[in-house]
Amino acid sequence: MPELVPAALHADRVAIEASRADSYTLPMGAVALLALGGVLIAIYGLYTFRRWAPWLNLAMTGVGLVLTVAVGPGVQSGWALALLMLSSYLWGALVLASFGGVYRAQFQGQKH
Repeated sequence: MPELVPAALHADRVAIEASRADSYTLPMGAVALLALGGVLIAIYGLYTFRRWAPWLNLAMTGVGLVLTVAVGPGVQSGWALALLMLSSYLWGALVLASFGGVYRAQFQGQKH
């Protein structure tokens, strides 16, 4: 939401985006769409306790980290940053839970 970011910072961000070549935007958009598809498949697999889901979840987390660095600098409001951090913590808890505890047996197809 641009109105939550100071006007000077928003203007700088718009200038950075305008200076990027269009040849950068299309490949990054395609990779981001593929990553989104992978995340959705991982979420489905986690929800249905598929054996491959924890590993796909972990792989898509790594892809997301690489994409975050590849996108470059950004400007965020305090609210956007707080919500991003909360979602990151929850996603990390999901990754850990799928590899340990009672959920590990669920993903291996064992009943407890």
